[in-house]
Amino acid sequence: MLRIAAGLLGLALVASAGAGAVASASATELTAAPETTESALVPASEATPAADVPAAGEQAPAAPPATASSTPAPADDLATAAPPVEPTSVPAPVEVPTIVPTPDSTLQPTSAPPVAKILPQAQALAVAATPLTCQNGTVYTIDSDGTLLLVNTNTAAQTTIGDISSNNDLNALALTKDGQYAYAVRDTASNNGNMTVYRYTSATGVTNSFNGVQNLQEEDGTFVMGGINPATGFYYYGRVIDNRLELYGFNTTTNTSIGFVGSIAITTDSAGVARTNGDLVFSSEGIMYFVASSNTTASNSNALMRVSQQLPTAGSNATLTATLVSFLNINNQQKQFNGIAFDGGFLYLDTSGKDFYKVNPSTGAVISTSTLQNGAPVDMASCQYNNTLQVQKNIGARVVSTDQFKLTASVGTTEIGASGTTTGTSTGLQTGPGTFASSVPISGTTITIAETGPPGTALSQYTANWICKDQGDVTVASGTGTSGTFVFPQSTTSGVNVTCVITNQPLSAQVTVTKTWVNAVAGDKASFSANGNAAQGSSTALTNGNVITTTFPQGTTVNVAEVLASTNKGAYISALRCTNAAGTLVATGVLTGSFVLGASNVTCAYTNTNAAATVVVAKKWIVDGKAYDNGQQPQGISANLTLTGPGTAGASNQAWATVRSGYFAGNSVSINETTSFASPMKCTLKSSTLTPANATTTSVALPHVATLAAGANSYTITNTVDCITELTLLKFIDNRNGGSLVPGDFTLTAKPAGGTAWNVPGAMAVTDSNTESVTAGVNHTVSESSALKPAYLQLSMQRYAGTLNADGSLANPNAWVDADPTTVSVATGHHGVYRFVNASAPALTLPLTGGTGTSAYMLAGGGLLLLAIFTTGWIVFRRIKAHRP
Repeated sequence: MLRIAAGLLGLALVASAGAGAVASASATELTAAPETTESALVPASEATPAADVPAAGEQAPAAPPATASSTPAPADDLATAAPPVEPTSVPAPVEVPTIVPTPDSTLQPTSAPPVAKILPQAQALAVAATPLTCQNGTVYTIDSDGTLLLVNTNTAAQTTIGDISSNNDLNALALTKDGQYAYAVRDTASNNGNMTVYRYTSATGVTNSFNGVQNLQEEDGTFVMGGINPATGFYYYGRVIDNRLELYGFNTTTNTSIGFVGSIAITTDSAGVARTNGDLVFSSEGIMYFVASSNTTASNSNALMRVSQQLPTAGSNATLTATLVSFLNINNQQKQFNGIAFDGGFLYLDTSGKDFYKVNPSTGAVISTSTLQNGAPVDMASCQYNNTLQVQKNIGARVVSTDQFKLTASVGTTEIGASGTTTGTSTGLQTGPGTFASSVPISGTTITIAETGPPGTALSQYTANWICKDQGDVTVASGTGTSGTFVFPQSTTSGVNVTCVITNQPLSAQVTVTKTWVNAVAGDKASFSANGNAAQGSSTALTNGNVITTTFPQGTTVNVAEVLASTNKGAYISALRCTNAAGTLVATGVLTGSFVLGASNVTCAYTNTNAAATVVVAKKWIVDGKAYDNGQQPQGISANLTLTGPGTAGASNQAWATVRSGYFAGNSVSINETTSFASPMKCTLKSSTLTPANATTTSVALPHVATLAAGANSYTITNTVDCITELTLLKFIDNRNGGSLVPGDFTLTAKPAGGTAWNVPGAMAVTDSNTESVTAGVNHTVSESSALKPAYLQLSMQRYAGTLNADGSLANPNAWVDADPTTVSVATGHHGVYRFVNASAPALTLPLTGGTGTSAYMLAGGGLLLLAIFTTGWIVFRRIKAHRP
């Protein structure tokens, strides 16, 4: 009967307006796109009368179960919402299960593009179109028959604006942010499961229809919620089936359906009744809020929820979650809300029984109640937006990795909206679901934001500051500490969106790294770090002192490290000691150390002690190809070793094969020697090389500067010496008895033991012709001979014990000593001179006067001769006789 009455009212309005008020849809509005069919809709007066049944959007109040109670709801009342607000806290949201559309509710594809229901073009309403307004004090309701009414929120007075679509059982009313258009859908799908989206143009009063979601197989669900996201312009409408809110989308730019976008689980209230009614809105930033409403007296029967995610702008099967803002406890009355809208920051709700409520959205408290006089509203909308408050946490660092922070917003001592608690170990701004507090405050309200530390978190170890800014990045308030108070800014039609960020930084303590070099090699280097690249320093020997001074938050695990340069000459033993201000040892190590920084400053001292080194140099000789240990080399050959250091000491003598200490690894020592040969040795130093005994390096010439390794450093100097060893044989004849022999009458011979004899002509002076090179120390047997076979006297064999002049002449002709001709040898590098001393044989002489005379001698001689012959004969005769048989 309501539809019939509406039709009669439409006829009356047309008659009173006259023919001049009749308008028709433009050609553009009447021409459908290939995939979208739109048509102007007939006024109610020309529509086919409907059956006399209750309006589609007017859900009759459902009787509560026999066991229903008005006691507070349990904590698990909403799958996506927290339990009822308590005086001091808001419970955390309950996790929402993933929703996968069942076969009876999913969209089924069709072989042809979906086509909306085609309605014939008709005259517009005779009533002149009234543009929709977004000014304060105004919301709009829609009846199921499509009548759009303006409601003055101050007086609840109503003004009819127009008719969106007669007799189409509309619901899910939504306005664009500029008030140019109003959108709605039929509250149920057509028999074939197709939905139609209706767009009302406020400037002309003309309604166009478009294809909504098509082929819904579950047709008994009622679409009761609708809203336009001002951030994207998309229109969303939804229904509650099986305790989940299904959401569908429509692109208002292309006028095409995007289909199913996601769902949100909604549990029953504490009386066990499903929340099947309600409405949805968006903030100016595109955050969706909705009221889920049942029809009981339970204190949690009506809940204002905030969706945690942005709604998709393309078809999807997203599982969305929501957190509780507040329970709308309408004085424990049994009220089920059809529509919601915001005006001036307050939440307005209506029922099909014409109840009109003004509510504080942050607390759920009823501010005023009115009764609408006209129509039976099934939904409500406005193009104003609610205020929002979001309290977020910015974590500079955690003192303990498990530290977490709970965030709240309160009015007085009453916590409003949903609290948030951080999770995990990440730092920076926390943005995950449930990590921030959110509410819908009223402008002019004094808001207190605060953070608390859950068990195990000590806020006293952190600094805290906070700042609140609006959507224009204008600072609303700021301060220090873990809480702050400010007056929420005055609302505009777009609402005020305030984001408060509480930033925590652990209290800091200072870390100092010092360096001490001990016995270091100048120029050696070391680099240092504290927590990697966080702080770095370096040191060059021999400079001691601080290399790093930095701060870290208390509770930070500090890792200090030293790296010694690979080019260092020293061999360092490192030691690390970290102590706090009280002198307590907090870490030890060699090159690295780790500790947890407390409230006290910490000093980490690195000491690098260079290892001791010693030097010892051995001596080897190679003389004329024969090797000798030092001390065993030929007499007259020697060398003197010199070493520099330790420290800055210059070169000084050092005994061979004797250790010199006092050095350190990396020190330089100059090793040198002085080689000498006793005069008049003819020896030459061919080479002098240094070989490290404990290394594999090649021998080097002297002098050599060596870099010492840690410990013993052994070297050997080898000298190669070539010597000229010569033997000269001379002949000296004493002719004082009147002989005529000369040295040249003789040949002098020397035969080395085991060798070949060699000959030289006799001579008185040293010349090349009577001088031969010989092997040192080898005995020679010397002799003389003469082809003339003269009679001579060999007086002696002599060795010259003096020195030779440069020209080979004897410096001291009298420096002769007797020698054995069978053991003539020459020492290494020396020139041995030996001589044979002879005299001519003298002639026998008889006296010329006096004495016995020669005759007597002749007779005596003859007698002796005869005696000798007789004696010899007698001896022979005796031997023959003795052997005769």
